[in-house]
Amino acid sequence: MADNPNTGKIAITVGSILGVLGIALGYYTYSSTQTPSVATAIDKKEIAVDALSKAEDMLGKLAEARNMHGPKMGGDNAPHTYHLFFSPEMWQVADPEKGENILVDIYKNNPNIHEGIENTWFIENGLKDIIGMSDAPDQDNDSDGFTNREEYLAKTNPKDALSHPLLIQEGANKVFVDKIQKFDYIVTVSSNLSIETPENAKNAEWLFKIYVDGRDRDRVRAKVGGKFGPAEEPERFVLTGFEQRNYNPNDPADKQTVAIVEDTMRGSKEKAVAIRPGVTLNGDRLFGTPNAKGYSVQNRTATLKITAGAGAGQTIDVREGATFKLPGDKDHEFSLESVKDDDTITVIPLPDGAPVTVGKQN
Repeated sequence: MADNPNTGKIAITVGSILGVLGIALGYYTYSSTQTPSVATAIDKKEIAVDALSKAEDMLGKLAEARNMHGPKMGGDNAPHTYHLFFSPEMWQVADPEKGENILVDIYKNNPNIHEGIENTWFIENGLKDIIGMSDAPDQDNDSDGFTNREEYLAKTNPKDALSHPLLIQEGANKVFVDKIQKFDYIVTVSSNLSIETPENAKNAEWLFKIYVDGRDRDRVRAKVGGKFGPAEEPERFVLTGFEQRNYNPNDPADKQTVAIVEDTMRGSKEKAVAIRPGVTLNGDRLFGTPNAKGYSVQNRTATLKITAGAGAGQTIDVREGATFKLPGDKDHEFSLESVKDDDTITVIPLPDGAPVTVGKQN
C-alpha cells in the first residue's frame, strides 16, 4: 500500500485538538476548586485588624447569599458555582458604647456616620463625596451662608443657594442689628391758636408745632383732612376733626377744643389721638399722662445687616412697627414689633411665626 502523503498532517491536527481539550479539562478541574476574586469599589484605606476580621465575616455571608450558577458543562455534571461579592460602601465609625470601631453601610441609616443626619440624606442631595469628612455637617456646599445641618433641619436643598432656611429664626439668625437710630419729638397744637366754638374749629387752619430735643423746631399748618408732620416724615399725621373735652375735674363745664389726629404709623386700634393746645415737655408734672398737652412720638429705626442668602452683605433700614422683606428673599415677610433700649429688636415672621429676638453680631 502506498503511503498516504497527508498522514503526517492528520496526526498533527489530531494532536493539536487533543492538546487543547487537555488544557480545557485542566482549567475546569482547577477552577472548580478556586473562588475567583472580583474587584470591589471599597476605598483603599488603612483598616484596623478587628475591622478586617469583621469584614471577612461579612464577606463570607455576602458571598454565600450571592452565589451564581453557571451553565452545565455536559452530562450529569452539577452546575459550576461562581462566588461573587458585591461590595456596599463600607465605612468605619467609632461606637462610644462599645469602645471600638464598627462597620457602616452608608446606604443604610443605622448607625449614621454623622449624628442626627441620615446617611442617605447626603447621598440623595449629591453630597456623597463629603460624607466621610468629619466636618461634613458644618460645610456650606452651596455658599448660601447656611451649613448642611441647618439645611437638613429646614428641609432645604444644600446644593441650591436660592433654597435655604428663614434668615430670621430663633437660634439660627442670619440677620443682625447693625445700629439703632432714634428720632423723638412732640406734636403740639400752638397755644397761639384760640378756638372758642366747634364752628371755628371746623373751618380754621390749625397750627402745629414740632418740638425736637425740647426746642420748637418745625411749624406746620393743616386743615381737616390735611396731612402734616415733621420734615423727616411730613405726611405721617392726618387731621381728622376736633372734639370738646374736659380736663378739669373740678369744673365739668370747663371744656377745651382738641384736635383729633390719625397717626398712620400706629396700630389700627390706636391710630386716633387727641392733642390739646399747648405743650407739656419732658420734666413737667403732666408729661406722659393722658392730660398732657401735645403728643409724644418715639421713632426707632433699626439698620439690619444680612449675612446669608442672596442678599448677604447688604443692609436695610426698618422702622419700628413696619413690615418688611429682606434683600434677596422676596418670598418671606417680617414685622418689626419693637426696638429695645439694649439695641435688640423683636421680629415676627409673618403670617403667624413666633417672636424672634435679634441683636448685634458677636
